[in-house]
Amino acid sequence: MKAMAMSVRGMLLGVSEDKDFESGAVIGVRVDLGVRDETGRFRQQSYKIRGAAVGQFTAYMDDVVTLKLTNVSINSYMAGNRPAISIKADNAEIDE
Repeated sequence: MKAMAMSVRGMLLGVSEDKDFESGAVIGVRVDLGVRDETGRFRQQSYKIRGAAVGQFTAYMDDVVTLKLTNVSINSYMAGNRPAISIKADNAEIDE
């Protein structure tokens, strides 16, 4: 599934480089956001952002942010015996 734009809100828990496994080149970042759902359980979701740098996000660590993602690709897959989702975007802006 593709989306032109998407906004997600949560606590920025981590950011790391996303590398191409074949060439070893850095192709973007992986951002981890955490949020509590209606039942009080804590959920964490990762977002891959192509062309971004780790330094764009480190100042917002442990803050609640809204990520505005553009040109989003959403794919589902099986990870072992459980369903998983992959969310990749071409660009992201942060609103605090």
